[in-house]
Amino acid sequence: MKRAKGIYLLILAVLAGVMFSTFGKALSIDRRGLVHAMGIDAQGSDYLVTVQVFKPSGAGAETSVDVSQTNIQTVSGHGKTVSEAVAECRAVSGKELFFGHMQLICLGKDVDMSAPEELFAFALGDKNISPTAQICLAKDKASDIMEARLSSEETSAEALLSMLEVSCEYGRTVECTLRDMLSVAERECTILPVMEVTEKSEDSGEKSEDDKVAPVGSAVIKDGVPHELIPPEKGLETALLCKKAKKGSIVAKLDGKQISCALEDSKVRWNLRNKDGKLHLTCDIELTARPDLEITPEENDPLAKQLSAEISKRCSKALDERLKNGEDIWGLKQMIKHYYPKLLLENKGSTDKLTAQMTSEIRAYVKVG
Repeated sequence: MKRAKGIYLLILAVLAGVMFSTFGKALSIDRRGLVHAMGIDAQGSDYLVTVQVFKPSGAGAETSVDVSQTNIQTVSGHGKTVSEAVAECRAVSGKELFFGHMQLICLGKDVDMSAPEELFAFALGDKNISPTAQICLAKDKASDIMEARLSSEETSAEALLSMLEVSCEYGRTVECTLRDMLSVAERECTILPVMEVTEKSEDSGEKSEDDKVAPVGSAVIKDGVPHELIPPEKGLETALLCKKAKKGSIVAKLDGKQISCALEDSKVRWNLRNKDGKLHLTCDIELTARPDLEITPEENDPLAKQLSAEISKRCSKALDERLKNGEDIWGLKQMIKHYYPKLLLENKGSTDKLTAQMTSEIRAYVKVG
């Protein structure tokens, strides 16, 4: 009996010790800051980092979003590096910032992106940050995007991300993730969606209107800086070639009537071949089109051919424009180095010479469903 009582007391003592140890180390909800998004701006040779920290409307487990109020607070920090600026954000906030919930990183237009490993060193050193976090470029300052007031049933970061994801899904802009950015050094060029605060709200009485933020195109990044802006209306062909468009829309004219077609189920295959010492690039694109008007079986084939020809034409033009401007956003030079090292050696290591002589063919195959 005494032995059983002694074992029971020992177990209680161990449990009490574990509980006190845990309570001593755990941070209260008031001491933790959940970062959902961050903006990075250049200020001379320094960086300004602005983080969106989730602001719950309740205490403890009550973390619901109060849609009548701004559901985030922003914290800023300066530093010689982004990592140093993030450290200052922690100090200024007085909280332990947790980046495991971060969904979006916005870069200001003046940020040098030529060395992505250095720029995103803070993310490489934090195992909680997902490589699938979305990257976008602000048309002006990233801090403006982070400080935009968006009251919705989501957090501001989720509202921004939702806009971005829908725009990318329908080929209006081209998606870019942290993983994509970290491969820029290999490709020399990349492309990422651009966001802009299109309208700033003004307080009026008891209730203030939301700010308006929208995706306004895709920026081609060359040598670390924005080189060209592709408007949303020309985004689909570039997004298809980048294997990033999941859906889209196109208008065809058949027998005098306009037919709007929703595009989906895209499949894209690239092939690079050596033909007598010159490279030939082919790209096969498969799509399903769903017209908004009912068509007859006799109209099915003509519509499919017309859509196939139009998409082939638009994608060919987009490819030619990018290559003419030296904007290799697809990593073609890396493909040459990997698959045709002998041919590269014969051309004195000049991938520019090989791409300049390269012929290309875009073949779209549209099935009307």
